[in-house]
Amino acid sequence: MGHYLEVFNRKLKKNELILKDELKLLLHLCQSAEDMVTASGAIYRYHEENSNVAFGEFKFGPLFMRLCYELGLEEMAADMRGFFSDSTSFNIAIDMLFIKGLYENRDMKNQGVPFNKDTFTLATGACYKLNTPESYRICTALIEEGQTKGHVMHRHAYCFTVALALRLVIYPLTFSLSLCAQSVFGQIMSTDSRICQNLKVLTLAMAGAVKKSLSVFTLALGSSSPAFIKKPEFTQEVVRKTNYKWMFNPTNESQKFGHTYSFKVFLYLTIFYIVE
Repeated sequence: MGHYLEVFNRKLKKNELILKDELKLLLHLCQSAEDMVTASGAIYRYHEENSNVAFGEFKFGPLFMRLCYELGLEEMAADMRGFFSDSTSFNIAIDMLFIKGLYENRDMKNQGVPFNKDTFTLATGACYKLNTPESYRICTALIEEGQTKGHVMHRHAYCFTVALALRLVIYPLTFSLSLCAQSVFGQIMSTDSRICQNLKVLTLAMAGAVKKSLSVFTLALGSSSPAFIKKPEFTQEVVRKTNYKWMFNPTNESQKFGHTYSFKVFLYLTIFYIVE
C-alpha cells in the first residue's frame, strides 16, 4: 500500500494523467490523514483533467466524504473548496459536521451547491442546535428560500424551525415567536407523527391557548382506539411546560376549566403516556 501511495505522489508531482480505476484503488487504500491528503490532490487533478466528461461519470466525492467521516477528518472535509460538485458529497460533509457538534461552519455556506430537501433539514437542525435569535432568522430564511424555489421541504425542517421558535420565547422581545411557531407548524402537511403532536401541544400552550392544548391531552386519554393502534405519546418536557403555563399563567382559563380536572389529566399523562 505504501509503495502505491508513493507512486501516486510521484504522478502528482510530474503532472501525469490520473486514471479513474487508479483513483478508485487509491481511495480504497486510504487509512490515515496523510493518505487522504494524497487522495484529495488526486481527485482535484482528476476533475481538472476530466472537466468535459459527459454526465454520469463516476463521482468520487461521496466516497471521499465517507472516508473523512470514518477517519474523523471533518475539518478536511469542510475545507474542500470547489470540491462539492454534487449535493450528496455536500450533505455527507454537513451531516459529519452536525454529528461532531460543529454547527457554525460558515465555510460550508459558500460552496455554491444547490440545496435539496436533505440539505435544508441538516441546515435547520444546525440552527436549532445553535439556539440563538440569529440562528432562528437564518432558519426561517432557509425555509422561505426553499419554498420560493419550489422545493418539497421535509417535515423535519419545519419541526426544527418550530421547536427553535418555542425555545426562544424566553428571550426578550421574542414573545411573537410563539405565533411564528404556529404559522410554521401550519405549513406541515402531515402532523400525525409523535414529534408533530408534541409540537402542536407546546405551540398552543406557549401561545396562551392552554385550554386547546389540554383538550389534545384529554382526547388522547379518552381515545377508545383498538389496542393495535398506537396512542399518542408526549414527552416530559411538553407535559411539564404545558402544566406550568396552565397553573401559573394569570391570563389562562384555569379557573373556568378547573384546576382539579387539569391536575388529574397531567397526573394520568405522567403515569401512562409520557415518553422518556
